[in-house]
Amino acid sequence: MPKTTSDAVGPAALTLLLGLWGIRRENSMWRDEAATWQVAHRTVPEIWHLLDRIDVVHGLYYLFMHGVFAVFGDSLLTLRLPSVVAMAGAAALVTLLGTRLADRCTGLAAGLTFALIPAVQTSARDVPERCAACCAGQVLVRAVRAHRRRRGTRGR
Repeated sequence: MPKTTSDAVGPAALTLLLGLWGIRRENSMWRDEAATWQVAHRTVPEIWHLLDRIDVVHGLYYLFMHGVFAVFGDSLLTLRLPSVVAMAGAAALVTLLGTRLADRCTGLAAGLTFALIPAVQTSARDVPERCAACCAGQVLVRAVRAHRRRRGTRGR
């Protein structure tokens, strides 16, 4: 594993550990989680039918959670864990992006700072759409940079 890639493990692990801390919160579920729980237990055709009434991001997330519940069971931990893992991935990507844009120390500082932001930890457990958007944004930046390198366009 290249040194810059291994640097991303620390912030990702920290984000994962902080996200897992108190993940069950006395087995209480808030409103959006209850909606996800309820919809993810429907059949796939019923979930597709919901796409007429809700935005596609939620519909795709509900389909994803339907599959997660089918494979891993339907516990509160299973409901929240994908968000925590996604935010840990985002912390790794922030580290890699900071390293790419500046240097190794800056990347590591960015990843660790990202991991310690309270809103990141709240999102890791409670707001799956933010986690997905954060990861998607980081992946998009990396894809644009890779495309520029292939075309020989200037820029880091």
